[in-house]
Amino acid sequence: MRAAIAVCLLLAFACTGPSPQPSASTTPSRPQLASGGVVEYPVPNPISTGSACFGCGQASLGRIVTGADGNLWFTNGGQYKVGRITPSGAITQFDLPAIVGGPGGITSGPDGNVWITTNALGQGRQDWIVRIGRDGAVTPFAAGAGNGDFSTGPTGITSGPDGNLWFTEFWANRIGRMTPAGALTEFPIPTFETGPRGIVAGPDGNLWFVESHFNHTAVARITTAGVVTEYPLGGSAGDQLQPTDIVAGQDGNLWLNQTHPSAPQGEIVRVAQDGSLKVFPMPKGTRPAGIAGGPDGNIWFTDWSRNAIGRMSPSGTLRQFPLPRPNSQPIGIAAGPDGRLWFTEGSRIGSIGTTVPEAQLNLRVLNFAAGSPTQHEVTVTNTGEAELSVASVRLVGSDQAAFKVTHDDCTGHRVGVQAACRISVAFAPGTDSGVRGARLAITDNATASPQSVSLVAQLPDCKLPVFTSTETTAQGGFLSLRDGGVTLDPKGGFVPGGLLSHSQASPVLYGQLPATYDPAADRWVPGGRISPDGSRYAYVEYSSQGFDFHLHVVDVATGRDRTLNLPAGNWTLLAFTAAGLYVNQNYPEVGAGPGLWLVNPDSGAVQTIFTDSTVQMLSGHAAWILARNESDPMPDPGGMGPSHNEVQSRDLITSQTTTWLYRSGSDIYLAGAADGSIVVSGRERGLATVLLVSAPGQAVPINVPETADAVPLSQGLIADANGWWLGSLDGIYLWTPHTGAVLVSESLASPAGACA
Repeated sequence: MRAAIAVCLLLAFACTGPSPQPSASTTPSRPQLASGGVVEYPVPNPISTGSACFGCGQASLGRIVTGADGNLWFTNGGQYKVGRITPSGAITQFDLPAIVGGPGGITSGPDGNVWITTNALGQGRQDWIVRIGRDGAVTPFAAGAGNGDFSTGPTGITSGPDGNLWFTEFWANRIGRMTPAGALTEFPIPTFETGPRGIVAGPDGNLWFVESHFNHTAVARITTAGVVTEYPLGGSAGDQLQPTDIVAGQDGNLWLNQTHPSAPQGEIVRVAQDGSLKVFPMPKGTRPAGIAGGPDGNIWFTDWSRNAIGRMSPSGTLRQFPLPRPNSQPIGIAAGPDGRLWFTEGSRIGSIGTTVPEAQLNLRVLNFAAGSPTQHEVTVTNTGEAELSVASVRLVGSDQAAFKVTHDDCTGHRVGVQAACRISVAFAPGTDSGVRGARLAITDNATASPQSVSLVAQLPDCKLPVFTSTETTAQGGFLSLRDGGVTLDPKGGFVPGGLLSHSQASPVLYGQLPATYDPAADRWVPGGRISPDGSRYAYVEYSSQGFDFHLHVVDVATGRDRTLNLPAGNWTLLAFTAAGLYVNQNYPEVGAGPGLWLVNPDSGAVQTIFTDSTVQMLSGHAAWILARNESDPMPDPGGMGPSHNEVQSRDLITSQTTTWLYRSGSDIYLAGAADGSIVVSGRERGLATVLLVSAPGQAVPINVPETADAVPLSQGLIADANGWWLGSLDGIYLWTPHTGAVLVSESLASPAGACA
């Protein structure tokens, strides 16, 4: 149990742990404070956005620090590298030797070199402290004697006031001191099993560190002679804390982050030199990770949960700045030599000024629908703290010629705080019918530049069923493509449940969410597998006692619910067709297993269709199969469960199998399937990919317009006569062969039926 808890702690630290500060023994000149929004730089071979990994082969970044050479240095745990980025964005990476483990903490040493901790993560071999010269030369030093399979677990590291390197030993429950020549001394922590993580040189001439074991959390002080004093942070087995990071602020205090795994938010804690604490609660959903003292005297932190960079004043005033891309996974953060704060994401390095202009747009989608105005106005308001400078306003995209900027008082202007400028755009209908799409790109010095406004015209005059849900509420409604508004359906309310949810409308319908709209019955159906005539639906009832799942068939009009008498198994429902119910079986940590069965919805009789392939979806009379083409010259991307690089279609009438898609070096899965096309998502050479495959071998990327970023799919992929409706973290997209993916609504609801 001890080892399991420790593994959880260390892995969490590896993904979201501290970013130590520059050496306390050096006093670099204070940089001039800089303003401006987020600027990002991609690293070579990055992992997919929204991901983080250790030793997976793709670039996955961790901690970051300013080096004595005036550059930023960072760890790349995905590839066991250490990287350097100049303030202008030039990136160089250096391989770590094979004998060392994955890189963890990083600091600028008193000798002008960069020092990192490396960890073998329970592989039963030596852990190392590594010195890296400005030229990338690597020298490893043994990190001491371990404890069983887990060695010492060096984690956080910092330069001490005595000219040595100080680091925490997560597994061994010790604090290590190493001279720049590699001589090691270790000091035991008096309390048993503390899980020490982040460490920093304090303003009092001592070292301060956090203890993060689930059953013991504290902030502790160690003198340069090795005397430890602990100050409990609170928490208990029922209210566990996870502090990871500690820094010294310009106000003479120590600052640390902590999260409650059982609570909806984390906290920032101010620690006085006498050990007294002041806890600053954070807004719901906030999970502070990396933390740094800024050159402006504030405390800055990364927040992977809210996808933001946060800033807190010494008195506790909080402001958060959203990042340009959804689910960026910000991790480490450090004050840079240029007056900006620099941070790592899973796949990028970013920086942000100490004062930030923010461009708030009144509209992100301009919909030129039939009967609506042929001209719309976008108001750009500076809701930030510094002057907003707009460099250009451009029309881009496949149908840019169909739109025209008729008024622009933003380009070349500086917009003061709380001031605004305006841009008008017109659409000139031509002889071409069908959807038209383009984008207004506003380049400025704010976060997320260029700001993007989707321009869409001639959408179908229909209403798209959409579904929204939270932990406590779930509701169906309809998105009007004429005005972009969502109207909730009074018959679309549901009561969410852990294993089973049910409708609020009578007759009560049970199943899983999200629900799908059944137009034939004018009802919202939980489970999503509706019979072709709309009179019945089916769902699987999951068991909390094991993997004996039960298949139900329900009459929509009456709510009559029948359980089919199937053999015990972990059944998954794929489709409700005229032939019956197609099912397969899923297994924990593996996913769908081989085999496809057809169940009679009236008698429950089971017919085996085949057992040699893994089916993920059905559409029409095609079973869509995930496979692994072993001739792939690229390596398996790794990760939990088997990987797949091929999608096949097996005709359920003729049994003919056709390869629709093969992507070397990928791990792909089906996100949606309809007659004649499929949507495939996954990782391809470390990058997120979403593809529309309209015929064997005919794949096109579904990207955010005018970028190489895949549309960040969420839930709800619906195909109808108009194209593919895609639910995403940006809003709702419509994909057509002419426009590609075009954002049609900012609503985060999921498409839940054909537009009618």
